[in-house]
Amino acid sequence: PADLRSLHREHGINRISGVGGRKVATSLVDAGLVQDIYLTTSAMAPAEPHTPWYAGERPPSLQLIVRKMEDALERPIVFEHLAIVRLATV
Repeated sequence: PADLRSLHREHGINRISGVGGRKVATSLVDAGLVQDIYLTTSAMAPAEPHTPWYAGERPPSLQLIVRKMEDALERPIVFEHLAIVRLATV
């Protein structure tokens, strides 16, 4: 996380795209580095259904921005854009 923060401080980079599984997603969310989540899911054999994208202790509150479903040949594909809801601090 400190290395990612240095991208902004040293190079002015404000937005990056992180691609990975639930361990990567969980570490980035827990470090406070995520604003938006884009999920693409489909039923794939032998994958287990309803596998969560987040595996940490404090799942974030999410606001659905967009959800689209596409009927692929045999399995539907779901595209979701979610925003992490940050509570205002006083």
